[in-house]
Amino acid sequence: MKKSMWLKFSLYLIVAVLVNLVSLTLFFRIDLTSNKVFSLSKASKTAVNNLEEPLTIKAFFSENLPQPYNNLPQEFLDIMEEYSLAGGKNFNFQVYTINKDGTTTDKKGRNLKELAESYSIFPVQIQNIQSDEVKLQNAYMGLVMKYGNMSETIGSLASVKNIEYLLTTRIYKITNKISALLALKDPVKVQLYLSSTLNSMSKDLAGYPQMMKSLTEELNAENYDKLVFEYIDPDKENLSKEAVKTLSPFNLKDSSGKIYKVYAAAGIENGGKIHVVNILKNDIFGYSLMKKEDIKSALNGMIESSLGINKVVGYMINGGTPPLYRNPYVQQQQNQVSLDNLHRVLSDTYTIRGADIDKDGIPKGIKTLLVVGPKEKLSDWALYQIDQFIMGGNSVAFLVDTYNAVAPQNQNPYYPQPPTYVPVDSGLDNLLKHYGVTVEKSFVMDENCYVDKSQTASGGYQEVPVYFAPKILPENIDNSIPFIKNIKGLITLNSSPIKINDGADNVTVLFSSSQKSWEMKDTINLYNPMMVTPPAKDKEQSYPLAVLIEGKVKSYFDGKPIPTKPRAEAKEGEKDTSIIKTDKMEEKQVFIPETENGKIFVIGTSMLFTDNLLDKEGSSPNAVFVTNLIDHLNGRDDFAIMRAKGQIYNPLVQTTPRVRSFIKGFNIAGLPVLVIITGLVVWALWIRRRKRIESIFKGNGGLK
Repeated sequence: MKKSMWLKFSLYLIVAVLVNLVSLTLFFRIDLTSNKVFSLSKASKTAVNNLEEPLTIKAFFSENLPQPYNNLPQEFLDIMEEYSLAGGKNFNFQVYTINKDGTTTDKKGRNLKELAESYSIFPVQIQNIQSDEVKLQNAYMGLVMKYGNMSETIGSLASVKNIEYLLTTRIYKITNKISALLALKDPVKVQLYLSSTLNSMSKDLAGYPQMMKSLTEELNAENYDKLVFEYIDPDKENLSKEAVKTLSPFNLKDSSGKIYKVYAAAGIENGGKIHVVNILKNDIFGYSLMKKEDIKSALNGMIESSLGINKVVGYMINGGTPPLYRNPYVQQQQNQVSLDNLHRVLSDTYTIRGADIDKDGIPKGIKTLLVVGPKEKLSDWALYQIDQFIMGGNSVAFLVDTYNAVAPQNQNPYYPQPPTYVPVDSGLDNLLKHYGVTVEKSFVMDENCYVDKSQTASGGYQEVPVYFAPKILPENIDNSIPFIKNIKGLITLNSSPIKINDGADNVTVLFSSSQKSWEMKDTINLYNPMMVTPPAKDKEQSYPLAVLIEGKVKSYFDGKPIPTKPRAEAKEGEKDTSIIKTDKMEEKQVFIPETENGKIFVIGTSMLFTDNLLDKEGSSPNAVFVTNLIDHLNGRDDFAIMRAKGQIYNPLVQTTPRVRSFIKGFNIAGLPVLVIITGLVVWALWIRRRKRIESIFKGNGGLK
């Protein structure tokens, strides 16, 4: 008997050991989070699967990081394991821990602190709360990616909300850059424009050409020897037309008062296009010289921009649209809306290029066009170009303003007068109506809106609901659409409602206002929120605010005459270099009557793309929606899904005060009552069991 028991025990032990050995290679993980935070997206798997040579990521973390960074090393390690499984032999990673004294070394005996700083990873200051005191400490939380001869440094992960998105976009960036460099036929010129007149001003300036030459050699090590250095002295050489158009000169005054035009700029030339940055920067003490590290960073950015490693998004610059880049020193642009944050949040993966459609049409290579708030009537030629762009299987985002706020002229700055709201006739109305939607000439007000909280002169606080800034609730967002699946709330501003025309079955409403909304039509007041009052409840309803038209779309110009291109007026003194006059010959336009792959986004406000609603970091729900929208229009839904993993805005479900009071009361009194009831039930079951046992014994005559 004993022998049999020992035999069974031995067999069970052997089976347990074998199961553990097999599980080392046959393990699996289940990600139960709703948006698969701990699983790699399809875009990430594709990025590492397509690696043609080894990619190595080296990460450096200080030991014993305080909250909220204490889980960062483990989180990073977990995602590295996921990348490693997807990337195979071409994906490698190393995670180093730097001790407090900075004396730790790697297996080769190299000091980790010095190794990190050799990759331009320096400590950042973070808060550490100890013994009820807030202290500042230096911590390493950066990484470097090495692929071929190229490296990409991320100095700090402290503010990164979505590590996977950051890493995957950088992997695509570095691989695309290598492909673009290897495809170059002519080298990229690293240029220094420095007037020799300035050499006497500073010995550092005199040695700048040699520094730039050595810097080019450093950059060549990362750019496959595709760079050549060129020093141009404008005092001795004539500048090219492109250089004259691009460079910004300085006016230098000598001791006699005579003014000279001098240049001090560094940049690159690729394909005839010049990108430069002035190396002299004006501060409170005068002009200082850019440091070598700053020049290197600027040159890297210009090289990447010139290579076109990112997808290009077109931005229509005619028709009175706001400038893509607002110049703070130009008086006329002071009161215009700013799109700086739009450019900032898109710049990691896209290059935005202006398109003067009347003059040049829509440039080749652009797959998505942004039409943002045109205030002037577009020509039929421009509408035709946009229409045929869509018919070619491309996508357009229309951000339509129905009114233009015009401020009174020569008004007293101490007693400003309200603006006049003039209806905008951009020519887009008939085009969009043909596609299936109408942007109404009104504004949507919503009781679920942004509330401005400010302090009064008496020291108290007041809340003013801004009804023309609706808050979009989760239930009014169509989360069945993948690229907005994880968007839980938005804010719009100055939005006009969108009417879906009869028979437009290819239109999807992305989000709407709440049921507590109404239209402001006749008397427009967007300057004094305190003067706006909601109407009766039976006058309120939900309004569509943003729609997406996808699928089969017919051309607006089908059956209409093809418009002719507007003739540009010759500038004074401009020579006629044409060889054939336009009245003798014209270009034949190829007309496309319809498309099966149309993608059109329409919203009744241009404010969605402005700095008023987009944050610099690109982490707000509005910024995530905009970037995801651009991804979807470019056919990159995988990137949109991956980016949405970092969305941290997740509001509670809205309930009534009665429901909230019930839940609060239940938590206070209901739970103890449940415990008492459970105890009584258990006690009753115990009594019942006891009686059953007694009856069994009595039926059998008791114990014998």
